[in-house]
Amino acid sequence: MKKNIISRMRFVVVMTLALGAAFAAQAQMGTLLYGSNRIPQNNAFNPAFFPQNNKIYIALPALRANINMPLAYSDAIKYEAGDEYSTLDLNSISDAFSKSGGLGLNLDVHALGAGFRVKNMFFTLSSQAKVSGYLAMPNEILDFLQHGNADHVGENDKLHLINGQFFNVQAYTEYALGFGYEINKNITVGGHLKLYNGYLVAQPKDTKVDLFTAADYSQLRADMDYHVNFGGCLQFDDSNKVSGVTPVPNNWGFGLDLGASYECDLFDASISILDLTPGITWNQNVYQVSPVGGEVHVTFDGVDISGAANGDGFDTTQFQAIMDSLRTNINPNFTEGGSFKTSIPTKFNASANIHILPFLRAGLVFHGEYDKAMTQAPFRCSTSLLGHLNLADRFELVVGNTVVNNGFSTDWFNPGFGVDIAPARPVQLYFFVDYLSSLYVVDMKSVNMYLGLNVMIGNRKAEKK
Repeated sequence: MKKNIISRMRFVVVMTLALGAAFAAQAQMGTLLYGSNRIPQNNAFNPAFFPQNNKIYIALPALRANINMPLAYSDAIKYEAGDEYSTLDLNSISDAFSKSGGLGLNLDVHALGAGFRVKNMFFTLSSQAKVSGYLAMPNEILDFLQHGNADHVGENDKLHLINGQFFNVQAYTEYALGFGYEINKNITVGGHLKLYNGYLVAQPKDTKVDLFTAADYSQLRADMDYHVNFGGCLQFDDSNKVSGVTPVPNNWGFGLDLGASYECDLFDASISILDLTPGITWNQNVYQVSPVGGEVHVTFDGVDISGAANGDGFDTTQFQAIMDSLRTNINPNFTEGGSFKTSIPTKFNASANIHILPFLRAGLVFHGEYDKAMTQAPFRCSTSLLGHLNLADRFELVVGNTVVNNGFSTDWFNPGFGVDIAPARPVQLYFFVDYLSSLYVVDMKSVNMYLGLNVMIGNRKAEKK
């Protein structure tokens, strides 16, 4: 009975974490996109950037998706030549999570944007929808995956699985008004004024999960208590059901970006700092989420599956009953709460390139990010070695490799490439992919992708000639 309980619990936890990792993402800047001098979206990374040879641009809707998984398929599933079956490697899974710190999510949807030049000045306007999230993997859970609960038996010897803030979810829109000024033919400075509008937040105040194992190993009991700050555009009624949606909720924040760049015939360099902000203040549709009736107690006595299998398939009736019981016990209650603040990570960027030929450059890009909401590893950084080719503004190619440090470990091999083409002079198509942790799908943990379309107007290079 002891082995059955431990095996079942470990299997459930492993599969839950593995499925979460498969769809998770962690924020990374597109360093290859930063290295482009043709794509106007890199103005979001440095407000001193503007397409060098165009007077006006219109940025059409575009997508940025970053996936950074702490767990590759080859970490979890092991298969050696001659083996009849693949096996689930718990030690490798635990080691992978301990080096990553947790799961994250970051998606950006760039809506319409525009920019135009007036002599030695330029102005930009952009809007984005952003979703970010974080889920930590507490050390106690990792220890449970490796060693089970055999060392914590009896009512007075509880196993702490979760204690404190271990996740954070936030969705908001960002509006930026930018201004840039070319001091002379070499130096450009710029800045953005930003306005944030919060649409969804879930931030735990105090959460704990303790696991009790009966002295005879016949029963497990999980005690759960959670209190979460929740806010955004959703309205809830007294029965904890969504009763309405607020199109523009009164959840606002403001921020500032600053940047500068220098370029001469031999080299160029740049620096920027983004999202200098106190964060978002959540005032409307703010709730305190906690269990109905207080602390939750879930008892697990094992599952009888002897009658679940038949010749035609698998009967899920018993498992559905267990899931319904869990949903009933962990039923959340939404009560009106007071206003609170959430943070937005601050980013740092710097680059330096040597001009090998007029159309060929090579150099480095550094990106750092500080997020105080990530208590385990608030600072992450990456450094990219890039090569850049631009052929008459018709075809641009950027290739490189990025060294990534996530606050827990350093990954030295993350290649990538990006292209933008102009099939017609005003039209620009671009696709960038970087942070490829491996060229083999089974070993891949991360990828960062940009895809979009722009309209470029006014050829300054032709006018100069």
